[in-house]
Amino acid sequence: MQHIVSEPSGPSPSPSSPPQADPVHPDLLFGYCRPWLVLSLPLLLATACFSRSAAPQVPLLDRTPPHDHRQAQAVEEARRLYRAGLYDRARTAAADLTAQGCRHPDLLLLQAELAVQATDHAGAVPWCEQAVVSSPLWIEPRILLAQCWLKLERFAAAETVFTDIERLAPRGPWGPYGVAAIAFQRGDPARAGVQVGIALERDPDHLPSLSLAAHLARQAGRADREADLLVRIVQLSPGEAVVWARLGELAQGANRLEDARRNFERAFSQEARPEWAKALADLAQRRNDQDEALRWRRAAGQTAPQDRDLTSESLR
Repeated sequence: MQHIVSEPSGPSPSPSSPPQADPVHPDLLFGYCRPWLVLSLPLLLATACFSRSAAPQVPLLDRTPPHDHRQAQAVEEARRLYRAGLYDRARTAAADLTAQGCRHPDLLLLQAELAVQATDHAGAVPWCEQAVVSSPLWIEPRILLAQCWLKLERFAAAETVFTDIERLAPRGPWGPYGVAAIAFQRGDPARAGVQVGIALERDPDHLPSLSLAAHLARQAGRADREADLLVRIVQLSPGEAVVWARLGELAQGANRLEDARRNFERAFSQEARPEWAKALADLAQRRNDQDEALRWRRAAGQTAPQDRDLTSESLR
């Protein structure tokens, strides 16, 4: 099958740690497991997908009555820096606001997101918990908290948070997605498949659920199903380099070499990984395009033996 993708008041808190929170429910302190997101290509995507979906769904000033609107505007500016990928500047702005005593829920969530961006999932947990206490009906901090528990191999804690999310948003995909992700880690792909199906019935464009469904299809050896799901992912989010690369692998396995070349080139244009350049060199070699193969070998940091000999000759 050919897959064609269409583009589409008290002392100020320390800036490096959150203010002291109310006690956390004991169930949130225990758990286990390594999230599937760390173990597979779709998991890498799911983390990225989640970070986008965790952005506030309600205009910031609409959630602000108990807070100073000037602070809210400053928080929004810090978030704008974060969205623009200016993480150091966003981190400085957030730290300054925290040092000034700002406890706006979105600042707490932003601090958590910045910790995740720095791969400090343990450090993100208390910020998420503070955001939940500050705005109990807002589900985005809970979603990030659940993802952090997964990353920290704390399944029971993640399960508790996903249950709360399902209670607060019973029509959304996150509750069944959480059940699916945990079931998968516990070695129950059948239950994971049922639950991820429910998540996708609720939201067919839910990227983490699409990612998990693709991984389940890969595990089951259903290459066409996996490819269909991955195509949908890049239609929704074209900047997912690892997904383009996996599509390249699938196309190569099906002997659709031109599709494979295009997909690997798209992946490499977004993230210059040597293994993808090597795959492109191998594809060029199969087409007997020696110049193209040499170009990609060099991009991969490789040189064929005859090229090394010629280079040595030129230095004599």
